[in-house]
Amino acid sequence: MIHTNRIIRMDFGEPKGLSISRNTLSCAAHYLLEGKNEYSPLKGEGYLLEKINSFINEYYSINTNKEEVLVTNGGLFGIQLVVEYLRNKGISKIYIPNPGFPPYQHLNVDQLNIIPYQATSSDIMFKEINRINNSEDGIVIIITSPNNPNGVMLNPVSFNKIDLSKKNNFFILDNSFHNYSYKYQPRIIHDDNVFNVFSFSKSHALAAYRIGFILNKNVNHINDLAKIQWNKTLSVSGISQMMAYGALDSKNDLIENNEKVKSQIKYAEKFLNSKGIVTNNPDGGFFLWLNTNDIDTRQLSEIAYEKYGISIMEGRHFGSEGVNYIRINCALDKESLEEGLKRLVDAFNYFYER
Repeated sequence: MIHTNRIIRMDFGEPKGLSISRNTLSCAAHYLLEGKNEYSPLKGEGYLLEKINSFINEYYSINTNKEEVLVTNGGLFGIQLVVEYLRNKGISKIYIPNPGFPPYQHLNVDQLNIIPYQATSSDIMFKEINRINNSEDGIVIIITSPNNPNGVMLNPVSFNKIDLSKKNNFFILDNSFHNYSYKYQPRIIHDDNVFNVFSFSKSHALAAYRIGFILNKNVNHINDLAKIQWNKTLSVSGISQMMAYGALDSKNDLIENNEKVKSQIKYAEKFLNSKGIVTNNPDGGFFLWLNTNDIDTRQLSEIAYEKYGISIMEGRHFGSEGVNYIRINCALDKESLEEGLKRLVDAFNYFYER
């Protein structure tokens, strides 16, 4: 029997404790009041493409142009577009991080062979990427840094050593958590064979509005991706594009969101460590990745939900390297985080005291 009427959700990666900026909401209201009701241009609204390009140039200190950008229906859809596009070009293998974002395991495009690679630490992740890239031809590798679920980041030296000389090998950089990089400055690679995929869900708390974008140096790639997206969805939501524009104009939000989530992760680490639960000290992201040792995660998840009113994510969903781990989201409102952590400790103690 659940001991409370309120379930605390620490499982999904939603930015529930982050607010949408007033400027973003004002842009949404303006769009609605104008009464617009038409499909957006193939690659996205011009005003948003310009704003995204300015953001990339400033945030990453590189020179790009708006023709290299495609606005997408969220980050995950952007990844799916790239995978389908590369499969159509003859790519038959895709390597995904393990542990990694669960939807990577379901990128089933025309019998694509999905192969996990170990991403349990920064050094191991780089060695695996290097090994695969050097030994294989005609592949795509997804790199997520900070990685979801364990917050592992590639260090800048490793990033700069990624070999881009093989023109039949492609990379997808999932940059969803770039704004939550605590150990290193986030980086991208601006190259024909590298597809940088971004999401507004985490950085600007727009998870409900499904908006993201792809950056690639080869404009032909971007134009072809735009056609695939058009054939699937016709266009990206106009109000979502206007909200993304407003979000990019709210530069302080990035700093405030980063500081808030970082502070809450540190709080959660300190609290759990004081209760004898060892945490992983992530390089970035929303989450803590907890080793449950000899506690069965399925039982822990069930007890946490049914007896203590808290939902957590079992590590097994993230791949074989997630067995004996759980992931908890620290980007909640402070009250929910504090109460959720107390309930999580109670759930652990239920097993320790048996």
